[in-house]
Amino acid sequence: MDTVPPLSSKATPLDWTFRILGFLTMSLIAFALPQFPSVELDASWRMALGKFFTEGRQFGTEVVFTYGPLGWAMGKTYWGGQWGALIGWHVVQAVVFTAIVFWYAYRLTGYARIFCFLFFFLFGLSYQDAMHQSIMAMIGTELIRRSQAPWRWSSSALIGLLVILALVKFTNLLFGFFLVLLAGALELWQVRRYPALRVPALFLGLFLAGWTLCGQHLANLPAYFHSSWEISQGYQDAMGYSCPPAQLYLGLSVVALILAYLAVNFATSPDFVRGGALTLAALAHLYLNWKHGFIRADGHQIGFYFAVLTIATTSPLLLADGPRLRTLKAVLLGAASLITLVSLETVLPGLVRGILAANQDKVNLHIAFARGQTHQRNLYQDRLTAERDTVDLKKTKAIVGNATVDVLGYEQAIAIYNGLNYQPRPVFQGYSAYTPYLSRLNHDYYASDRAPEFVLFKLQTIDGRLATMDDPHALRLLIQRYTYLFSEQGYALWQRKPGAFDAAVLEPKPIRQATHRFEETIDLTDLADRNIWVEIDYRFNLLGKLRRFLFRPPLVHLHIVDDKGVESVHRLPQPIGRAGFMLSPVVNDMLDFMRAAGGVPPRRAASIRLVIAPQDADCLRDEIKVSFFSLPPSDAGKEYFKNADKAKFHMFVDTPISYEALNAPNEDAIDKHRVMIMHAPSQMVFEVPAGATTVSGGYGFVPGAYLNGGRTNGAHFTIYWSDGGERVVLHERYLNPVTKLDDRGLARFTARLPKGKGHVTFRIDPGEFGEYAFDWTGWTGIEFK
Repeated sequence: MDTVPPLSSKATPLDWTFRILGFLTMSLIAFALPQFPSVELDASWRMALGKFFTEGRQFGTEVVFTYGPLGWAMGKTYWGGQWGALIGWHVVQAVVFTAIVFWYAYRLTGYARIFCFLFFFLFGLSYQDAMHQSIMAMIGTELIRRSQAPWRWSSSALIGLLVILALVKFTNLLFGFFLVLLAGALELWQVRRYPALRVPALFLGLFLAGWTLCGQHLANLPAYFHSSWEISQGYQDAMGYSCPPAQLYLGLSVVALILAYLAVNFATSPDFVRGGALTLAALAHLYLNWKHGFIRADGHQIGFYFAVLTIATTSPLLLADGPRLRTLKAVLLGAASLITLVSLETVLPGLVRGILAANQDKVNLHIAFARGQTHQRNLYQDRLTAERDTVDLKKTKAIVGNATVDVLGYEQAIAIYNGLNYQPRPVFQGYSAYTPYLSRLNHDYYASDRAPEFVLFKLQTIDGRLATMDDPHALRLLIQRYTYLFSEQGYALWQRKPGAFDAAVLEPKPIRQATHRFEETIDLTDLADRNIWVEIDYRFNLLGKLRRFLFRPPLVHLHIVDDKGVESVHRLPQPIGRAGFMLSPVVNDMLDFMRAAGGVPPRRAASIRLVIAPQDADCLRDEIKVSFFSLPPSDAGKEYFKNADKAKFHMFVDTPISYEALNAPNEDAIDKHRVMIMHAPSQMVFEVPAGATTVSGGYGFVPGAYLNGGRTNGAHFTIYWSDGGERVVLHERYLNPVTKLDDRGLARFTARLPKGKGHVTFRIDPGEFGEYAFDWTGWTGIEFK
């Protein structure tokens, strides 16, 4: 059944009161406040998308990501601009989406209407990705049903909404285009040739208009489609994340039940052609959300389950569910829904049990926001200011000025916070350059005259990849075209060398190519004196391709044994292997990278082998093509080692001339300030700069020393000056954060220095009985003035 007689003529004033209150409540639940700024991975790309949009950057050529020009709206993270746009977008989105839900629900009857309202009040409008696609599915199936009826101008508004959502994310574009093609195909099946073009043509025309209104050039559309397809396809190979078996089995159970329902519903449809079109729309909705949820199978799984519940609660209208075999279909949908609720609670414990409280909190928060009581712009601006102060790159800003800068890594927020002239490479987050095409886009940018004058570099990777697998071509050009200057707060600043640059002469030079097999050890001892680039091409058989299409490809691991016999294991996604990467010297951290770029590499690859889990071996061809190339040497990073300690102690203004600690010094945070952990007993010695009269800084325990099982019994912090004879204590304090709340967090000090030349020692001694097991103590901001 498609519709029921309108109820408005029978509705009483009390009915309308409850409808209006329900509409307002659902709108409050659907509304989303902007997220606070942060330098971490997800916040960085969300903030960058907003900045790119306001600057008019071209998607597909200048910006390559899984989101489109309106992606900032789904990212919804405050970066210093677009406050009104973020709030306005989500107010309008909440109202429009709620209107569509109410429009759908009031065309259902009985329990179907109740279940529809329950789902959307509780879950359906809480997760952005799933919410967009559920609304698109509802709109698309409505257009399909209308294909057999006279044209209604409200269809133009529905197509317009599809277009707006298609401009947010590339997968939305694919889904929306598929839905309008189904609507057009149904018209064509009825031998209505010109009407068959109406819906797809209107979608295409509005998309082109929307693309232009977003400041995008029409000539960039082919590049946008190509690059977005590349990044979407590479995502399933490179971004896989396994879930516990129980979660996978629950997901597969839901898939089996919902597919069984779709098959029965199609078989009992009175109109097989229209029923087939509606079933294909539902399958596309489920497939996209299954892939999104179970490729990177962490919290993303809830998107798939929300898609299932959308179908289960709207099926009488969404799929024109008829009366035949109604009991069987109800049992299948009921079972799928119950397992879905169990699965949601398994994926995110507390989600189902606490949904009423969560929605109540959300409503209260949004009412308070509307009344101007909380989460106003000044709060976001204060957070932004605090973030800026935490990562204020004073020296970098003084050197760079208004020159162009790129950020290699995934913390693009560092450029936004410091107000740098950020001119990123196309695939601006390095871990996303995971196909040969995408990696070459970044290579071509760094090889061109458009290459930025400066690069802020932080060696970062995800998911257990070898560090040099991310943005591999950009990394190899960095150490040839740029020179290391200095490091500040963990970011290395590189400057482009003057003069012409010919990237062609720096291409990896072939050494040898051979076919190998999984588990075979490939000896590299004869290449120990060279910098090695490797390209590894393994291929899926028919079963593997089918698994990749329906689920995700199996994981392949690269085992590297270095010249000291130490083995390391890294994930090797297929497109990254094909793109190639620096294999030797073996780079695991920034120090390894800098040694490869200008020092003496401590680790050379002696052998490699590729390993696949035995249960996945039948998905891959056994032959692997492995090609080795030589890379030219570089001395661009030699200055790094002159400033190695300065780079290590980047959270200090001044650097110690000597230091020792129970464990090797390492970096952590106290109250969001980067600190150098000098585990007690430890000490650092500083030479007093000429003319300095005071010394200041901060110190304390990291939270793990006293929370979540931490049991420190305190430590004694002492700062003293000495000229080799006289010793003057400048500051001392005993902290015991387990028993004294005031001793938690960062403690500050400022002390006057005695006159004369001398040294200042910063010492930390264990607490009572010399117990030091949990003495995770650190210093920050040491500065002589």
